[in-house]
Amino acid sequence: MAHSPNMPEEKVMQLGWSDMMARHPGSHLIIAIAQDDEGAATADLFTQLFEAMQLPGVWALRAKRDLDVECAECVFGDKAAADAVATLLNARDIHRYPGWQSQREFRIDKVAQAALHLAMVRENSKNSPPLLARRAV
Repeated sequence: MAHSPNMPEEKVMQLGWSDMMARHPGSHLIIAIAQDDEGAATADLFTQLFEAMQLPGVWALRAKRDLDVECAECVFGDKAAADAVATLLNARDIHRYPGWQSQREFRIDKVAQAALHLAMVRENSKNSPPLLARRAV
């Protein structure tokens, strides 16, 4: 298939967690610490967000419970994609887990989840560039 000027060279692709770890070990990790038992809902919300942002490269998500803390772990093969998400969500650098090129985390509560969902609904109702293209630098 010939490359069209309207299509990006590299297709954005979500991978399964195991496949991502096998293909891109030690990539860029972002952890969303969720409220209550909202880890799975947070992971679902971020799947929608990352697709709307049209992030470059590959990425994976999983919901995880660690020491009674619900979270969504996001891994990106592309540093620019990880940086864009970290900036958008105000994730801070951490140095807790060995083997990652970068690692960041942030907390997300139900109010922030609702606001993010509403922003994406509004985004989908417009004929506008992807979220990443309009993000303030």
